Amino acid sequence: MENYIKLYIDPDEPLNSFLDKIKSAEEDKVVVIVHRKSPIFVGQVNIELIKKYAKEAEKELIFITNNKKIKNILSRVGFEVYSKVKEFEDNQDEEVEDINESERESLFTLDQYSTAKRKSKKRRKLKKGLFFATALLVAIIWVYFAFPVITVEIQPTIKDKVLISQIRALENLPTIDWATSTIPLIKKEVNLEEELVFQSTATKEIGVKKATGVLTLINSNRKNITIPAGTLVSTRNGVKFKTKDKVVVPSSKLEKFMNVVVGVDAGRAEVNIEALYKGVHGNISKGRIVNFVNKDYPVKIVNPEATYGGQNQLVKVVSQADLENALSQTRDKLLQRAKEDLKNKFDSNLIFFKDEIKVAEPKLYTNNKVGEITNELVVKGEVKITGFAVEKKGLKSLVFKLYKDSLEDKFVLNRPQITIKEVKIDKVAQNEINFRVKSMGQVVGKINKEYIVNQILGKRVEEAKALMDSMLEIDSYQIKPVNQVNLPQFKYGINLVVDGENGYSN
Repeated sequence: MENYIKLYIDPDEPLNSFLDKIKSAEEDKVVVIVHRKSPIFVGQVNIELIKKYAKEAEKELIFITNNKKIKNILSRVGFEVYSKVKEFEDNQDEEVEDINESERESLFTLDQYSTAKRKSKKRRKLKKGLFFATALLVAIIWVYFAFPVITVEIQPTIKDKVLISQIRALENLPTIDWATSTIPLIKKEVNLEEELVFQSTATKEIGVKKATGVLTLINSNRKNITIPAGTLVSTRNGVKFKTKDKVVVPSSKLEKFMNVVVGVDAGRAEVNIEALYKGVHGNISKGRIVNFVNKDYPVKIVNPEATYGGQNQLVKVVSQADLENALSQTRDKLLQRAKEDLKNKFDSNLIFFKDEIKVAEPKLYTNNKVGEITNELVVKGEVKITGFAVEKKGLKSLVFKLYKDSLEDKFVLNRPQITIKEVKIDKVAQNEINFRVKSMGQVVGKINKEYIVNQILGKRVEEAKALMDSMLEIDSYQIKPVNQVNLPQFKYGINLVVDGENGYSN
């Protein structure tokens, strides 16, 4: 039988990779087992290119597929196509038998020609040799029919397997510790200071201009009375004013008629006054200023006309709510910006544990007080936060190793990659983080042909079925012919075939 090599096509394998495999094949005859989901064979252009490439590489390609569409395209281009590997192998055996038979006939004809020239003694020896050869052939045929070959077709289990791996990340670890599933922990810090300005929302009226007026002083005494500048006077309800200038109130004078005192004319003086405080409260009606404040003088006082000119203005002030809101917003914005800066420190090659950030309590400062007249409230803040991450590539390598180790001897990966579905933190300490990784991959049963044949050899079919039912790596099987009761006693009587229609054949 001519030597050949088998090539298995991955469902995601590109055309270039397949062509490279053809070129690097060690044998001239290559049996290509086509995955049913392979995109390479969906169009005739690709197949024509494969044919041209195989011809240049001097390779003979035989394809194994049960996809009718692919079989038709391959056949039209001129390739030899079989539905299963067993059909191809059976065809190879028939070709070998035809070649052997042809060789025997050629040898037999040559022997006849030579024997015709030999003596009768040699003719008898030839007949004797033919007799033994015929007897041997009959014995072989008898053994073949006395011990029929049983075919056991096995479909390996293909399934998605989920694994939960416990990982430890440790700070200052130089490289991955494969034995303890420990990976280096990367730590980064951010120290941030910010100054934020907020608008005051409360309002109040304040005086912006003082009221002014005139005060009349009446002296009924016989001597002059001096009132210094800045003397305080007020209304009965406490609105205070002060004199702007020093004033001397003259003494009273007697009124005489024909040298007879008929009355007293009190001394009078006027002085300008202004309200002690700014605002409209200093605008009062006439006659309301009647008292001195803190010191009494023997004169009567009165404002002969209303005071005027006092003005108020509406201004912004800091309320308690303003102060609390400013401190709260400063804290929130400070943390938000610090977290953004921290996140930017970890590039896409790292897995950042964003929910495990360590935050020192922010420090907040303000010089503004409740009731302060100001349009703006200024708050300063500072904070320190720490974040952790692990290298993405290193974590994938560690999880991949743990996944492969978990398969033991029953399964192998159907595709050379796994997917990390979830990372969940269990414990965060000062210099380490313990977490779990949920990973998933597709695995296929690892079929050990020799082991299975040894297990079912010579057993009843029902016993063999029970054995294969207990093997997790086997999804389904079929024993042919179906009416068989006992399995052969010899290994060559059992032909075990692993079906590769849904994946790889082992």
